[in-house]
Amino acid sequence: MANSRSSSGRDKSELLKLEKRVSKPNSQAERLRVHLCYPNSYWVGMSNLGFQAVHHIFSQQEGISIDRAFLPEDENELLRTFENNRLLNDCDLLGFSLSFETDYLNTFQILKRCQLLEKSAVKRAEIRARSKFRQPLLIAGGTSVTLNPEPLADYFDLIVLGEAEELIPELVDAIALGTEEELDEATLKQRLTKIEGIYVPEFYKPSFQVTGPLDGVEVQPWVNPKPNRRIVKDISKFPTYSHILTPETEFRDMFLTETGRGCEMGCRFCVAGYIYRPVRKRSEESIADTVKIGLENSDAIGFVGASVSSHKAISKLASSVAQSGARASLSSLMAQKISPALSASISESEYKTVALAPEAGNERLRRAAGKRVSDEKFIEAIRELAEHGIKGFKLYFIVGLPTETEGDVRSIGEIAKQVRDIVVNLTRNSGKLGWVVLSVNPFIPKANTPFQWEPMLER
Repeated sequence: MANSRSSSGRDKSELLKLEKRVSKPNSQAERLRVHLCYPNSYWVGMSNLGFQAVHHIFSQQEGISIDRAFLPEDENELLRTFENNRLLNDCDLLGFSLSFETDYLNTFQILKRCQLLEKSAVKRAEIRARSKFRQPLLIAGGTSVTLNPEPLADYFDLIVLGEAEELIPELVDAIALGTEEELDEATLKQRLTKIEGIYVPEFYKPSFQVTGPLDGVEVQPWVNPKPNRRIVKDISKFPTYSHILTPETEFRDMFLTETGRGCEMGCRFCVAGYIYRPVRKRSEESIADTVKIGLENSDAIGFVGASVSSHKAISKLASSVAQSGARASLSSLMAQKISPALSASISESEYKTVALAPEAGNERLRRAAGKRVSDEKFIEAIRELAEHGIKGFKLYFIVGLPTETEGDVRSIGEIAKQVRDIVVNLTRNSGKLGWVVLSVNPFIPKANTPFQWEPMLER
């Protein structure tokens, strides 16, 4: 196997030995070969629950051979898959899982290195038709392309808009059947447009204003004028959790399980409040079932989602993890959802650090941005957590929000001092003094949010 090394210095064979598979792939005969690429390092890719979930869905389809791929550090290295060391473009379907716009540059680099960076869909089809070797259809999916597919649209044959649980089986069956029927590529793509959530960019020709919104779209007659985002109505039917555990991720060997999708807050700058609408929570029973799987494979359970603390059963679920002797971690806490029961369940799990996102230093700007939490409630949440033994606090703030003033910026320091004083006073006699860390980031307007046309700071 090629000696491709990760950021930890381990090669692929070493990384594979460190992996623990919670579930096994379907071992049927190969109908379609799929390579799923995360355009970043192994460390980053395997820390992404969405990537793991999509890989698992593909792996469970009958007759699918699925390999993972990541971006190697060596720019001169041939791009090969992780499991079987195949050339990246030696497949029927080459998929890219894209959660962040910052990975677009890596995506283009990978396509270029595979000699697949062709903007014209017609030329891509001609290359496939002439080639003596297997040449893949290119597909992209994930949060960032669902939010705004156009920056990448010309370079891909297919784009997934929305959620994959129900879409992937339909996609796989349609491509496999089209291959068996020996459909030409154009006919196959027309058939794929019948799958809700599949966007075939070559059938749409958008035009944009120099600055501002879409000007118009020329649409082929056999497709919907506007591609629909795929939404899974009952997410409890599709458990989403870690299927491969490894210490070579941001979460070490923590088992991650999703509690829900979307956020009821609807902050005007935040993607999660809009792209995952309607807000859906998994049932307590379905989460408890995945927690049971997690406890059989790990001593740490991470509950993840855009608004984990708003799940009505989260205190009970986190406490059950602690009572089993394992540790529970919550990815997102909202100050207005902090209760004595939730604080106690976090403290039980030995995690003494939490992250909160007040976003702005005062209530006025917070409300202008759609963050409906008062200064009083935020401070009350800090005190509640510190009183239950939480010693570390990471606070996330944004600068450059619309209507922000110099006074608003100064208020970040003022509320941070209040938090520091509370934490220090409540932990002074505990044997370990508490601490507060600020993460201050610039406002970045996101597509499909109310603030999408607001400018960024000039400096």
